[in-house]
Amino acid sequence: MIKRCLFSTIAIIFMGCLSNYANAQEFNYKVNAMYIYYFTKYINWPDHLGPDYLTIGVLGNSPVTDQLEIIIAGKKAGVVSIVIKRIEISEVKQCQIIVVSKSQSSIIKQVQEATRNLPILIVAEKRGLIKKGADISIYIDDEDNFKTKIEISKENVNAKKLKVANELLGMAE
Repeated sequence: MIKRCLFSTIAIIFMGCLSNYANAQEFNYKVNAMYIYYFTKYINWPDHLGPDYLTIGVLGNSPVTDQLEIIIAGKKAGVVSIVIKRIEISEVKQCQIIVVSKSQSSIIKQVQEATRNLPILIVAEKRGLIKKGADISIYIDDEDNFKTKIEISKENVNAKKLKVANELLGMAE
């Protein structure tokens, strides 16, 4: 009886540790949303665009959408209001920033093709997608205490005639 209780207690503690380890690897979508908001401040779109608002479209189902709505509520990118929308691939050209959720990572090439030569920033929620067409990837670095980090493809961003502030480049891997 005592052995069974001891075994059960150890099993519960072990499961709790595994759960904490798994949670450490999950995105902190509030941090992701803050990064995306900062992208509106540290990336300049061509002057000739002049929209009345900046649209951040989220492809796929991601908790970042809700976090963006909380963080960005009432804020502006320069002098323009920011709008958050869940979008389909057919709507990517209506946005200035597209967030490709983890669940939609497989269509990153389609997003890149649909926005080729347009000043639309593609942000992925998975490491390494800048090699497949994303301009910025937000990811969890499991080799550095599971910190949220970003990587930027300066080449991809420059091809779209977007200007990235040095402060943002300094934050990137």
